[in-house]
Amino acid sequence: MPSIVSWPSHLPAGCDFADLGVMMDVLPTILEAVDGGPAGSGTAEEDQNRGIDGRSLLQAWTHEPRDDAPKQAEPVFWSYEGQWAVRRAQLKLVVSAREGMVPPIVVDGALYDLSSDPTETTDVAELFPAELAQLRADLADFQGLHASWTQSVGGSADHDSSRHAVGALVRSEVEGAGSAA
Repeated sequence: MPSIVSWPSHLPAGCDFADLGVMMDVLPTILEAVDGGPAGSGTAEEDQNRGIDGRSLLQAWTHEPRDDAPKQAEPVFWSYEGQWAVRRAQLKLVVSAREGMVPPIVVDGALYDLSSDPTETTDVAELFPAELAQLRADLADFQGLHASWTQSVGGSADHDSSRHAVGALVRSEVEGAGSAA
């Protein structure tokens, strides 16, 4: 998530943060900055049970390593109107990608190394066969989960109006898991 962050008394000036950060990391980062607690720094399961998505980026921004700081080992997924993507570390797999928000599809499927190709111009699938297989498996698992969420709220995987209902369903599942623990 491209961002500019300034906190002169706490963050070093002129630094670049090269790790992956996503919008859901904002809340845990702000919570940690406000109260010093590492919100969103547990395992994915622990954080879901607390109802927190994302992870705090504060320690990485301050360049103060912490033993309990999570590493970005989990894949991050995107889905929009039949377009799919999964990223793990520097590799990103895209499926059914379009240049704009309407057809035609311009990339059926491609793997990009974002560290050397941030504009996603060169398919490197042949160079990373094991990683490609893992990302395909990750995406297939996510697509199955996504389909079950949308079907359980009466929508279809491509139907725009089911997104809000899916979010409510996920929150209720997380809250139920937290109270059962």
